[in-house]
Amino acid sequence: MGQIVRIKNVPFSVVGELVPKGQSPSGQDQDDVILIPISTAKRQVTGTSQGQRPASVGTLMVQAIGPQAMSAAEAEIGPLLRQRHRLQNDQDDDFTVRNLAESFSPPRKAPPA
Repeated sequence: MGQIVRIKNVPFSVVGELVPKGQSPSGQDQDDVILIPISTAKRQVTGTSQGQRPASVGTLMVQAIGPQAMSAAEAEIGPLLRQRHRLQNDQDDDFTVRNLAESFSPPRKAPPA
């Protein structure tokens, strides 16, 4: 905490630490992650100025306040992204929303014989 890390020569203060998660189902090391505000990333890390077209974002990770709020969060994310991407009603989504909890559903028990 309190240390300075540099991303593309931009200094950032460490204000917190994530709990270790290990490898994701897709094989990505989830512990090699730094989180910064998207507005800061656009302005200071990707080099996007107001006169340039904003850089695209490849992935957004969102966490609901708890398991009971997951459905509501998912229901709000799609329409919000459609609005931000300025998609018309007749246009398909240009994004995908996935619930990673579904990747870890417990195995089903076999029916009794």
